[in-house]
Amino acid sequence: MPLDEAVTVLNRALASGDAATVMDTLGGIARDRGMSQVARDTGLARESLYRSLDAGGNPEFATILKVLSSIGLHLEAKVGADSAQHIPQRRKIAMLPMILRNGTSVFDHRSCWPGDRLGVPAP
Repeated sequence: MPLDEAVTVLNRALASGDAATVMDTLGGIARDRGMSQVARDTGLARESLYRSLDAGGNPEFATILKVLSSIGLHLEAKVGADSAQHIPQRRKIAMLPMILRNGTSVFDHRSCWPGDRLGVPAP
């Protein structure tokens, strides 16, 4: 199977969201490339790859990355069409007085955006 066709088939399996379908598809692509060669490239046992990459397999993520690399592919993330509804919105809270230990008060105007503490800009 040509590499561009393998990409199309694997992306279709990934879009299904079904792990068994993804593993079965990746296993089929690896078998098409030659499982012995994939085993040599990854440093993993051929028998182990057959078990890991069938529909019932449960390989480690590192194994998946090694197999993808050995067949000339890499994993890439992208924003999905429906992901905008899952992005947390930046919320401001009212300025609330904070009473300090010495009895004085100040106003806290920090936002509720959890990324502020990590230095992540709001969307």
